Amino acid sequence: RNGKIDSNFKLGLKKNIENIFENKLYKDLIIIGFLFFSFLYHVGLYTQRREDKESLYFGLFCGVVFIRHLVLCHFISWYFGFPSKIIFEIEAKINFITITLMPVIFGLYLDALFKNSFRSYFKFYNLIFWITLPLFLLFEAHIFTNILILTSLNLIIFAGIIYVIIKLWRLSLKKEKYAFPIFLGLIVLGIGVSHDVFIQLGKIFHPPEIGPQVVSLFIFFKSYILSIKFSNSFQMEKELTKELGNAVKDLNQAYGVIEKHNLELEEIVTERTQQAVDAKDKAENSEKEISNLLNNMIQSVFTIESSGIIIPPVSQYSQKIFGTS
Repeated sequence: RNGKIDSNFKLGLKKNIENIFENKLYKDLIIIGFLFFSFLYHVGLYTQRREDKESLYFGLFCGVVFIRHLVLCHFISWYFGFPSKIIFEIEAKINFITITLMPVIFGLYLDALFKNSFRSYFKFYNLIFWITLPLFLLFEAHIFTNILILTSLNLIIFAGIIYVIIKLWRLSLKKEKYAFPIFLGLIVLGIGVSHDVFIQLGKIFHPPEIGPQVVSLFIFFKSYILSIKFSNSFQMEKELTKELGNAVKDLNQAYGVIEKHNLELEEIVTERTQQAVDAKDKAENSEKEISNLLNNMIQSVFTIESSGIIIPPVSQYSQKIFGTS
C-alpha cells in the first residue's frame, strides 16, 4: 500500500522454507475448498426449498469469502505466473469490493434468519457498498487504498460488527430462536475480522489475515443451526405422520360406522318395501273379493258421493238395472 512488504522475511534452509510454504499452501487450499463446497451446499439447499432465503444468503456469503481468499492468497497471480499491473489492479479491486460486499450479504442473511430485525443494518451497508463501488471500479488501486479511505472503511465495518453482536445479545436475552449460537459464532467472526482490520491499519497485529479461517469456524455454528432446523423438521414430520395416522384411523372408524348404518338402512328399506308390497297386494285382493261378492249378488249395491256421483265398486246387477254411461 505504501511501497512496503506486507509480511516478514523468512530465513532458513531451502528445504525448511519450502516446507513452510507448502504447509501454508495446503492450509489455504483446504479453506478455499471448504468455503467453495459450503457455497455450493447452501445454494443447493435453496434450490430445493425456495422459501429458505437464509441458506441462499449464507451460501452467497461463503462464495464472497471464497473469492476474497483466492485474492488474499494470490492464487490469481500464481495462475498467470508472471508479474502484471493489470492482475495487481484486479486483485486490489476484488479485495476491496469483497470487503464492502460481505456486510451486505451477511446483513441479508441475518435479516432473513431473524425476520427483518436487521433491516436497518442491511440498508446502511448496502448504501456504503454502492457509494464505494464506483471508486473501486473506476480508479486505480493507489487511490482507493489510501490510508484515510481504508481506515474509515475498516472502522465502519468494525462498528457494524459491534452493533450486530449487541443486537444478537439482546435477541438472545429475549430467547429468540437461533440468536445465541449465532451470537457465539459472531464473537469468533468478530475477533477474526477485527484482527484483519488492524492488519489493514498497520496496527497491533501482523499478517497473515485470518478472516477466511474464522468464517470457516462460523460455518460450523451455522451448521449447528441447520442441524436444529433439520431436527425440528424431522420432529414435526413425525408428529404430522402420527396425527395423519390417527386421522386415518378415525376416518376408517367413521367409514365403518357409516357402512354399518347403510346396511341397517338397506335392511329397513327392504323391510318397509316388502311391507308396502304386501299391503298393496292385500288391498288388491280385498278389492277383488268385494267386487266378486258384489257381482254374485242379485241386488243393486253402489256408493254415491255427496255431489251425487256414483263411485266404484258397483255391482253388475246395478249396471244391469240402471245401465252404464
